[in-house]
Amino acid sequence: MQNIGEGSLQIPSDWQNTSVNIFAPARTELQGVSLTVTREKMPFGMDVAAYAKAQIDLMQQQLPHFVLLSQDARQVDGLPVYLLEVQWESPQAGHTHQMLMLLQLEARVLHFCASHIGAMSQLMRQEMVDLLSSFRRGTLA
Repeated sequence: MQNIGEGSLQIPSDWQNTSVNIFAPARTELQGVSLTVTREKMPFGMDVAAYAKAQIDLMQQQLPHFVLLSQDARQVDGLPVYLLEVQWESPQAGHTHQMLMLLQLEARVLHFCASHIGAMSQLMRQEMVDLLSSFRRGTLA
């Protein structure tokens, strides 16, 4: 049984959950920030540290004017995570500021990506760190 928020589905056991969740705040001081959660299978033989490095390398190759502002290995709910703060520029969107949390959950990795067009304020950054750090495993994880 797979919980999808509003209900659940009887998904065959050989299917993978690659769903996407998108959240946006209603508070005025946080307008423009969104949080996206995606899931994928952890590549064989990788742990979250190696996965984070591969993601950084990929972003450096694909995103114009990419800058890694910070990276921090820690634990959230007893699980290994990497917190990354990045920024990059694109002709279409302009300056983009993101805070990412890569979380290893058995053979899966969850990507939490808080994004803002333009620089995040200190309030936005702290809210996103607090939000990302609040993750707790569910019974269906």
